[in-house]
Amino acid sequence: MFDLSLAEIAFIAVVALVAIGPKELPVMLKTIGRWIGKIKRFSAGVMQQLELDGLQDEVRTIQNEAGETFEAYDLSGVEDSSRKKTEAKHDKE
Repeated sequence: MFDLSLAEIAFIAVVALVAIGPKELPVMLKTIGRWIGKIKRFSAGVMQQLELDGLQDEVRTIQNEAGETFEAYDLSGVEDSSRKKTEAKHDKE
């Protein structure tokens, strides 16, 4: 991600140790770790929401296309045989 070599990381660690001090360095690293965790969770949530929004758009598009397809056909004269079978079973009981 940052493309740092081992020497560069070691240099940053030494500078941080000198600038911050050995007592505060673990506390600071812990705080940085927490912030990184929060940022990762936030970005994962945002990505998930964007994915859901994209899926919702796709569903709406499919629903619109299906509605247009059904409107193109006149199904008023078609009988629903499954409904007749269900009604016939209930009439026998």
